[in-house]
Amino acid sequence: MTVYWSDIDLRFIEDVQTGLRRKVGSRYKELFEQSDFVQRLIEEPHYIYHFDEGYWVDYILNDDTE
Repeated sequence: MTVYWSDIDLRFIEDVQTGLRRKVGSRYKELFEQSDFVQRLIEEPHYIYHFDEGYWVDYILNDDTE
């Protein structure tokens, strides 16, 4: 399935990755890719945007995947 991200989506994803990088350094990419963040953004964009980037950084760091 091909996903076409809007500029807003890309910026949000980038901001989450930046927040992760600030907290964990080079491990950010691995943690981001292992999380369900992107899948949730595809399936539930309104839910994702209901929370700010900092929330999702903490979500990924705490491995709060479903």
